[in-house]
Amino acid sequence: MEMLKVEREHAIALATAATATAAASADTALQAPPPSEEENEEHDSVVAAATREMALADMVHAWEQQQEAAATGGSHGGHAVPPPPPAASLQTWTGPNMTASLTGDDGFITLSLPHQGGQKNLVAGAVSVLERHHIDVVTATVSASEQGDNLISLHCHLSPGSSSSQNLTPLDKFKLAMSELMLWVISV
Repeated sequence: MEMLKVEREHAIALATAATATAAASADTALQAPPPSEEENEEHDSVVAAATREMALADMVHAWEQQQEAAATGGSHGGHAVPPPPPAASLQTWTGPNMTASLTGDDGFITLSLPHQGGQKNLVAGAVSVLERHHIDVVTATVSASEQGDNLISLHCHLSPGSSSSQNLTPLDKFKLAMSELMLWVISV
């Protein structure tokens, strides 16, 4: 953070010096030749980098001020940039004929099941197991292979009504549903 502040101050000093030099050279009768295109491009990239660094340093500084204000109970002006939300972690589990990746209220489940020849509707069975746990299926994709296996991919989301159920975290709710889904897969 301190390094960004030093670089920002250095960029401001360079810009001030360049402005003063330009004003002094305008007063003299001799003028320097115009800069080449390469020098212009190099100058533009340095200015752009300094501008990005200054914006980043200002944003981090605003976040720090906002956190300090929140810790002390005060608040600065409403113009502070909010800090980014914490990144949701992605956890993946695998089991026999099943893979589940969970992040927050979303889950991605893949099932590999033997072809049933129309005896059971596999997607409806999987969806009914998930709905018992207040998990909505956003998308479902079924792929059939020549070897006679079905691959079912489900994108799931915890429904808002699930918050009224047990005092479980979203991860625990998915785990409970996944354990029942594994029993269903074995019985198919």
